[in-house]
Amino acid sequence: MGEPFKEKLNAAAVAGIAKALEGAWPAFDAAAFVADATAGLAALELMDRVRHLADGLARHLPPAYPEAVAVLLDAIAPEAAPEAPKVSTRAHGGLAGFAMMPVTRFVAVYGLAHLDLAFDAFHRMTQRFSAEFDVRPFLAAEPARAWARLRAFAQDPNPHVRRLASEGTRPYLPWGVRVPALVADPEPGLAILALLRDDPSEYVRRSVANHLNDVARTHPDRVLAVAGEWLAGEPSPDRRKLVRHALRGLLRAADPRALALMGFDPALPVTLSDLRVPATARLGERLPFSFTLTHTGVAEGRALVDYVLHRPLARGKRGTKIFRIAQRSLGPGQTVRYDTAHDFKAVTTRTDRPGAYRVEVRVNGRVLAGAAVEVAAP
Repeated sequence: MGEPFKEKLNAAAVAGIAKALEGAWPAFDAAAFVADATAGLAALELMDRVRHLADGLARHLPPAYPEAVAVLLDAIAPEAAPEAPKVSTRAHGGLAGFAMMPVTRFVAVYGLAHLDLAFDAFHRMTQRFSAEFDVRPFLAAEPARAWARLRAFAQDPNPHVRRLASEGTRPYLPWGVRVPALVADPEPGLAILALLRDDPSEYVRRSVANHLNDVARTHPDRVLAVAGEWLAGEPSPDRRKLVRHALRGLLRAADPRALALMGFDPALPVTLSDLRVPATARLGERLPFSFTLTHTGVAEGRALVDYVLHRPLARGKRGTKIFRIAQRSLGPGQTVRYDTAHDFKAVTTRTDRPGAYRVEVRVNGRVLAGAAVEVAAP
């Protein structure tokens, strides 16, 4: 595994923030800020570090909010290029990348009484690092005004700003504070997504797909209706790609309507043979397995090939994870051999435990075969 994200805001990062602020405002006491901000920092996780540093900024910036925001804006780096939105501009000096997280958090936490000033700051700051987490308190506190600003953001020339309108309003934004209204009523967000569905930036379109996938967790019928509308006529390849990614949760759940929208017939006449799965495996290693698919129909069909991993969880519970193998067209009588593997190496998003597992292969949501595997500790 790589370096934990929390280490993006370590003592060295604090020193970099102090240097940028001192350059923007000579009265800034860099040494005092560093001593204050690093106290207890190492024991905190990422989002707690963000709030800790934001509170530290509040203690060392000018006490008047507009003056403090002006200092922060003077300290930020040049904006990232629109054609390469994930490229950091930190090398050009000033605040950028993860160092912007406590900055936008300060703008939100201390600026709820200054919505327009805060959103003006977000407009500039999100062009250095996304402010997606910090528009959310305004959506909870002043939804009408916040939505109005975000609708304007969705029509901004800059892709970073347009993406903020979609990403910041996701119902289940990872690491983001929950805003119950976003879950209960997806319509304001869907109106913004309609403006962005054919955005020229894939960076923006990817956010639209992720937002729709979030909505599908609680409003699947609404998302399926939107997907059907967006696929009507002759949608562009980019539009189809967006919808396919937006429906990924429903496709994993083998929702027949989602499968049909993407051209996957659950009744596709296909057989599976020669499934080979080792009876034992070990955590930290790969589990190879193979099988053969044969299309027995008389017309070409599209196949979405997954494997389902049934696995032990904590406290004696069991769960499943679904992994994509392939999606492809199969001609009448065509046979395809798959040699693949599941990787039991440690990842930050999943904890594997020793015990009884089962691997099942499914096509278009229909399980065709499976085998048990006993997985030992490393």
